[in-house]
Amino acid sequence: MAKKGATYSAKSDRHAEHKHLFGSGGKSDFIINMTAQGAQKLCGVYSIIAILLVALSSIPYYIAKAVESGDEYNMLNSADGQTLAFLIMTLLVAAGFIGMLVFMVACVKKEIVVGKNKALWLFAGVLISALISTLAADDIGTAFFGYLDRAEGFITIIGYIGFFAVGMTLTNAVYRRRAANTVVVIGSANALMGILQSIPALAKWIPGYYNYLFIDYINNVSKAEYFNRYAGYDASYAADGFTCSPFALGALLTIAFALALNNAAYGNFIGRVLNTAACALMAGAAIATQTFPAMLGIAVVLLTAFILAIVGAVKEKQADTESEGGKKFGKAPVLMVLLCGVISAAIFGGIFATDNFRMRNEHIMYTDSFERLGIAYGAHSAHEDGIYPTLWYEGALTFENSPVIGVGPDNWATMWNSGEGMEIDRTYNEYLDTAVTRGVLGLAFYAAVIIVTLIKAARIFRRTFGKADKLAAGLFTAFLAYAVQAFFNISALCSTPFFYLVIGIIWSYDAKGRPLDEIKKGSEK
Repeated sequence: MAKKGATYSAKSDRHAEHKHLFGSGGKSDFIINMTAQGAQKLCGVYSIIAILLVALSSIPYYIAKAVESGDEYNMLNSADGQTLAFLIMTLLVAAGFIGMLVFMVACVKKEIVVGKNKALWLFAGVLISALISTLAADDIGTAFFGYLDRAEGFITIIGYIGFFAVGMTLTNAVYRRRAANTVVVIGSANALMGILQSIPALAKWIPGYYNYLFIDYINNVSKAEYFNRYAGYDASYAADGFTCSPFALGALLTIAFALALNNAAYGNFIGRVLNTAACALMAGAAIATQTFPAMLGIAVVLLTAFILAIVGAVKEKQADTESEGGKKFGKAPVLMVLLCGVISAAIFGGIFATDNFRMRNEHIMYTDSFERLGIAYGAHSAHEDGIYPTLWYEGALTFENSPVIGVGPDNWATMWNSGEGMEIDRTYNEYLDTAVTRGVLGLAFYAAVIIVTLIKAARIFRRTFGKADKLAAGLFTAFLAYAVQAFFNISALCSTPFFYLVIGIIWSYDAKGRPLDEIKKGSEK
């Protein structure tokens, strides 16, 4: 009789438990043998790496900025600006591509169930419509890689969607929070740099592309704070942080401010103190950008967060139960949001009272397009109060010339030759820009993504009532505020990836499919 201990058992052979992707016994099969916790850690760690990679990639671009006060035509110069912008785009696309691979790992490990997320086809529609517009563009190369320092061609759109994929892999609440906190740190660092840029006395030591803003050609300018041989400029010291423009900084601050405010409302004592300080810093930087969308974004965040905090407090009181974390928040979130609102208002009031408040939308737009990129036509600043209607009207005329598939991503030359011609290369309405470059087809898919995400965000916020995970409120606020300020802003390499990341994190809550109890409740209505 054979000994009991000698009996072969597959359960006792640890090698027999391992599955192989390609029939090999090597370590290359680590993915399929990875535990759920291991997959979540992989996704979480990579998300932070991707966020930091894109954020840090803009620093060389910032360091290369320089202000020259000679008689040159372009007073504002950036050493190898186009090359460095291409570097940012390359790293963005690389991070997004690897993010898609991590997304596939999450699918293999059932962290994401594609079959239960049929709305993902909308992103396929976004890509396909963008590809059609690219192939039909007058300049396919520009449509694919993007124009000069903008670098927002088809390949960049792939990078944006890659960041969505990164966000959707964050199915673990701990890693969602860490990714959100990383964005807060990035926003705070940019805000601090923006504040320093806005101080004239520091201009000698801190490079600022928007220290002086283009007014008009010298023949049309009677008064300016600086003249060169060709044009007049006003001293402004508009903040752009480590991003490519004050408008991009405003978009980034909108997202980071929302997440910081959420931490201030629902975090522990130390977290509340630190994030309240971060909110104050970002509110000040938003005002220092001297742009309308930056201030609008902060205002929408405060209003939305206040409403959600009240709703949450009422629901919590009605439930009369403690949260899963063993803690009731009570009125604290409402009071913290109010406190951050008061601080933000006080900062604005202080800047306004000292006569240092400026709104320089048009000057910054023309400095960005005409001086930095050299792609504005008939550059001037004659309609400071009406710049948005003017640009939107020109964009609408351009859209009418190619309504179905658009002129192609970043095809400014085509935009200028279409209709009445566009004065600069953007309409400063992200949705209209999408329609102009990718047509009604591209706009339809993008709008569908926005609408579906808004519904998901609202549903997730309702689902998290009475639970310890309060990040959903911050995500909802960040998403909504960005979507609102986008009516007066443009997409950019330095800010838009974070918006797609937020969209992805919102979708991550339903990555494995909607909870069964929620589906039943929906069917009963």
